[in-house]
Amino acid sequence: MALINSGVKNNSRKRSIAVALVGNQNTPVALRNELINQLRRPSIPLTSHESDCDLFLALVYNPQIPEAERMEYFEQLLSTNWNNIQEGIARNPNTLPEIIAQLMTRPGVGRQAVSRNPNAPTEALAELAQDSNSTTRNWVAENPGTPTNILVQLTRQPVEKTINNISSVRETVLKNPKFPLLERYRLLLAIEEEQETANAHQLMARRTNSSYALAQVVEKGDQKAKLTAARSNKTPIQILERLAKDPDETVRQAVSQNSNLPLNCLLELARDSSVKIRQSLAYKSSHNKTPTPV
Repeated sequence: MALINSGVKNNSRKRSIAVALVGNQNTPVALRNELINQLRRPSIPLTSHESDCDLFLALVYNPQIPEAERMEYFEQLLSTNWNNIQEGIARNPNTLPEIIAQLMTRPGVGRQAVSRNPNAPTEALAELAQDSNSTTRNWVAENPGTPTNILVQLTRQPVEKTINNISSVRETVLKNPKFPLLERYRLLLAIEEEQETANAHQLMARRTNSSYALAQVVEKGDQKAKLTAARSNKTPIQILERLAKDPDETVRQAVSQNSNLPLNCLLELARDSSVKIRQSLAYKSSHNKTPTPV
């Protein structure tokens, strides 16, 4: 009562103590109501830093407050659109399921933060495990409340390559104590096999004149490497055929001048959407004559 009598509305330290008492389920009802009356600042909008958001947060997590009343406070807090408030509510294991469901319908930090809530509904975690944001999937992977079947699904998603060719999401799943031992063993074997395959690819790719290396250039190479292959008379026909369908207009134009390019590929390039490529084929060159059908 001395705290009440001394005034708590505008004293930050006293207000923090009073708000903590409001959130304590063991605080007598009469005292809690008196503190609420002392703390309320209805004249200040919730979007202000001096608003009643701290009080409302204490009330929504006090199980002694009727659920309908708590829902009203939740709704008012979410209406502020403050990222820190939405994130805190989304991560709190005591947030009502109805509020979690609302956050899942809103794109942004609140929805993403649900992935860190150990009591998040299975349906929400399953949806977030498919999220395009790798950080969100990582949070699902490390969440102690994520069901084992979702953890297994995360390890079977397409691998996002890192420097070591290992998906960070899979690494996170491996650290989750709920990940089944047998699945852990299988995943470790798969990672080891992928690493060995990657090492073999690197070794083969160093042989710059090999068909393997040229195929790697077509699949993963930059424009400079592709242009070199497109202009070379030593490039195998099947590689030239693939370069003739490359999305890069400059690469297609370069390979169109390769004398080894088959007629059927030249005929396709004669109908290419690029004016530059069609002009290049139409140009009369003394060293590389365009076939009559083209």
